[in-house]
Amino acid sequence: MMLTALLVLLALLIWLPVALGLLSRRPLAVLLVWLVVGPVITNAIRWPGANPFFWSGPAVSEMQGSAYLTLESNVTFKELLEPTRVLVFSLLAILMAERIVRKRKQPGLDRTEKMMVFFSGLLVFSSLFFSTRTIFGLRLTLDVFVVPFFGYYLARRFVTNERNYRRLNQALVLLGILVLAACTVERLVNQGTFYRLKGPFMQGAQRGSSILHIVVIVIFFAVLLDNLTTGRDRSHRPAAKKEIRWFLILACPLLVLMTWSRGNWLGLIVGFWVLLFLGRRLMGRAQRLAIAGLTLVILPLAAVGVLQLRSSQVMDQRLGNVANVVGRFATWKAVAGRGFENPVLGIGLNNTRDVLAEVSEDTGKAVYGTVHNSFLTLFTELGLVGLASYLAILASLVHSGYQLYRQGRGPRERWRGVTMIAVLVAYQLPGLFANTLQMFGFGHLLVFVLLGGLAGATLHPENLVEQVPAFARARKRRLMRTPARVGEVRFS
Repeated sequence: MMLTALLVLLALLIWLPVALGLLSRRPLAVLLVWLVVGPVITNAIRWPGANPFFWSGPAVSEMQGSAYLTLESNVTFKELLEPTRVLVFSLLAILMAERIVRKRKQPGLDRTEKMMVFFSGLLVFSSLFFSTRTIFGLRLTLDVFVVPFFGYYLARRFVTNERNYRRLNQALVLLGILVLAACTVERLVNQGTFYRLKGPFMQGAQRGSSILHIVVIVIFFAVLLDNLTTGRDRSHRPAAKKEIRWFLILACPLLVLMTWSRGNWLGLIVGFWVLLFLGRRLMGRAQRLAIAGLTLVILPLAAVGVLQLRSSQVMDQRLGNVANVVGRFATWKAVAGRGFENPVLGIGLNNTRDVLAEVSEDTGKAVYGTVHNSFLTLFTELGLVGLASYLAILASLVHSGYQLYRQGRGPRERWRGVTMIAVLVAYQLPGLFANTLQMFGFGHLLVFVLLGGLAGATLHPENLVEQVPAFARARKRRLMRTPARVGEVRFS
């Protein structure tokens, strides 16, 4: 043991200066490389000897030990040194040091980041004063919320031009290829038509599928945006060749399908619908006809597939399971009742597991070990103040996207605004049916890095046009229609 600790200390003394130098010189490159290889390296560190690329048997028992609500909530020393958390905080420390030592001016906090600070402070307050598991609550606060928020903060400052945004897109393309390759091998080595894909996000049988969905939607919308921008703006340099882009666009929905989660399907479908609805005026005639034709082909095929699956036992157990629906309503009712007893600040972070255990023991009702609704969990644990502050963060991000959509100077900026809204919808909607927003996993960081990159590269005054008020536009049209009198001078 002493020899191992000595070797680790020696390695740190050798590589720490090199790592700090790399972080200070190439912070964006380090962040992007980690976005590609981070899940695999984290798996290799957390479960040595197990397959780090996709779900495998030897790691199951240990992975279940870090479940959010159902099992023990102790925090080990290895979990304190979680690699993604260490990297993000190191980049943040470098950024702060440059601001203090080198006097480099950094952009101030925007509206979204101020709301993130308030919500994070509320989480820490709830963990310290209300949670029955303070250390676990702080770990949940850091890994699920604070680290992704810092990802937004860093991306908004690192991705400030088109060159850096293209590098972010390239990293997402490489991550998409890695995830697709891992999921392909995983599907080939596991039997069963309805096996649920998890990829390199080994967080449990269902949790891994939810994290895979979050990662895949980020890749899907980022690559789709790159493809749409390339078609409308000839000066735009795509992150990958046309064949690779189309391959990922077609493969990502298939990966979401094979997670076999209704919430994941609904999130992707509604997010894609929002993108098409808002972006319909930005499309050319050929793009509209292609999408209409593709929709007319997909809908009958989907209907035939559902009819074919309807008679299968798995279909009855998975999609037509009435007992599952009844159990969820009973769970929501029990948790909501406790939440209304403490409506302002809630019962404390991560305390809903105690509520469900008490209800199950005292009344014998068939309730689940998790709430299966992220927003109801936020209300019960953090009260109306916590839920409203989280929704304010989402509203601020949607407002930024809508501002780009309405005031973007060109199709590129406007498509990016539409994509911000679509990604948020696809990310948040599954939270209505599962605790996806409270799950540990790599996907949360990826979502906020993409949103921060879109905001940092695009939300600048030069990319926006000033909106003329409606009454001014009406007056101008009225003056143009009315013939001028002799000697009258008009100013438009």
